Amino acid sequence: MKKIVDNWILINYCGQKIGQFNSKNIYNDLINISTSQITVLLCIPIYWLLIKTDIISLPLVVVLVVITFAMVRYFTQEKISKHYVNDLERKYKALDRKVRIINFIIAIVLTGASIVLFGLSFWILY
Repeated sequence: MKKIVDNWILINYCGQKIGQFNSKNIYNDLINISTSQITVLLCIPIYWLLIKTDIISLPLVVVLVVITFAMVRYFTQEKISKHYVNDLERKYKALDRKVRIINFIIAIVLTGASIVLFGLSFWILY
């Protein structure tokens, strides 16, 4: 599991590094994008299932999503320290250019998938 999370963060780091002209805020941007992807891609399907099976109500899900987002952001900040970003930079420089581009494309797909899933979650609920 740790390797999957590390690869996910490295993929997003490549996406942020290539996709931004100014990488001064790469630390905060990496935390924001990782938190958004993790919360949406992992939690929305679970909450959608809980609503559809009438286990919990929609207002309770909204509260749970806010709590989940805050918890994921906290743990993401713990995982992605400024020291860890330096380690990511070292790994990024060690990657072949082709792998960097593939990671950039995967980061775009992950971000797009999380946006689509977030939008679909509202459509499916109603």
